[in-house]
Amino acid sequence: MIRVSIVFTRQNKNTTWWYHTPAGADYSAYRLATYGSKISDPINEVSPDELTWRYSVNWTNQADYNAMMADSIIVASMNARNTYNSQNSIVSSVPQIQSI
Repeated sequence: MIRVSIVFTRQNKNTTWWYHTPAGADYSAYRLATYGSKISDPINEVSPDELTWRYSVNWTNQADYNAMMADSIIVASMNARNTYNSQNSIVSSVPQIQSI
């Protein structure tokens, strides 16, 4: 099993996190419908000032995570997220992957 974590940081609370946009909601719905059986224990941690958000989730194994990351719909969604984040001064960390 692996745990994948990513941190997002925004300049102010008036900027919506991409995951709370319609495109982000579509991505989340697709990911859960397609890969939901392979993930568990999601954690969403927002800092007290609401400028940093850390998301982490367990994956059954690295191969399942890799399969999701090779999915063309996921790739397109990640590109849309990166564009949105760049346009809105949201910085994201490189996903951290830890064996558990």
